[in-house]
Amino acid sequence: MAGGGVNSLVKFVLFAFFGVSAGYLSALYMADGARLAGAAHAGAWVIWPDSGSSAASPYSRLHYLLKEQLPPSHFDRLEFEASRDDAGRSLVSSCLYRLEGPMPKMRWWALSAYPANTADGDAAVKVGEISSHDVIYEPDGHLRISLASRAQPGNWLPMPAQGNVVLVLRLFNAGPAARDQLHNAPLRIIREACL
Repeated sequence: MAGGGVNSLVKFVLFAFFGVSAGYLSALYMADGARLAGAAHAGAWVIWPDSGSSAASPYSRLHYLLKEQLPPSHFDRLEFEASRDDAGRSLVSSCLYRLEGPMPKMRWWALSAYPANTADGDAAVKVGEISSHDVIYEPDGHLRISLASRAQPGNWLPMPAQGNVVLVLRLFNAGPAARDQLHNAPLRIIREACL
């Protein structure tokens, strides 16, 4: 009889452990940009369009909580994140990338590169940033930015010397027209070469 009680206790503890673990891991997966959690995908970019509003999903709030950030104000800015190129490959510092396309019309934007494990907006770990005041636009109004760990001609966004990279694009004072175009990727991310 005593053996049956211990056996039941072990089963309960194991069941509770696996249940809590599965719940924790599924919440992390949803907070990482799963479509079912309220994240929108535009090419390689992920955005939480309702973050900062009363309609934000719990996973949207968890996404920013895990990064120790307040979500961006729904009215102030849009924030896109990319950790992969348009072909679905991780962004790695040993490769050269080209970011190109039309940038939505707004007063100001900033594109930052972070080491993958610290893409939390902390200026101390930010490797590089380029903004609307720093770039030279192509004659057709499009942008072309090189993303590399070594200096490149033209618009260049530096990235870490090693490891994976996360890009964060912040669009400030984004009006209704920009919010209506969330399904369009702000910039294409194309891998050109790897060392």
